[in-house]
Amino acid sequence: MKSHDAVIIGAGFAGLFMLYRLRQQGMDVRVFEAGGDVGGTWYWNRYPGARCDIESMEYSYQFDDELQQEWEWTERYAAQPEILAYVNHVADRFRLREDIQFGHKYALHDITKGEDILKYGLPIGQALADIQAGQWVHVHNCRSEHFGFHREQYGLKA
Repeated sequence: MKSHDAVIIGAGFAGLFMLYRLRQQGMDVRVFEAGGDVGGTWYWNRYPGARCDIESMEYSYQFDDELQQEWEWTERYAAQPEILAYVNHVADRFRLREDIQFGHKYALHDITKGEDILKYGLPIGQALADIQAGQWVHVHNCRSEHFGFHREQYGLKA
């Protein structure tokens, strides 16, 4: 099994940004995405009328001046298809898909046991009772009883 410097779960806006930044730092990164393509919320939520509730310019990435200049939003509050087109454009422009595994509902975990590091696949949503004190955990889209945290919470396990 290939080792990576970092593993990211999800290829939505935050996951793609994290991939971009970690690559810039020279890290070997792998993203695991349950869906068939990038976009996160905008990939999954395709119901009529889905759109952003903040101005499109504020919702776009700010990390690259050229990217900001080359994309023109057609609406002040973009609809789902345009947002998805934008995030696909970003993934293509920065070749982000090269480090993303789509249709993958498992995360890789390194768990420290004494001096040994165990590597194993863990189904998303399964209890992470083996996470050691001092490790950061981002709990998202899971049943909170598995973690002892509330949804959408970052926590440092003590």
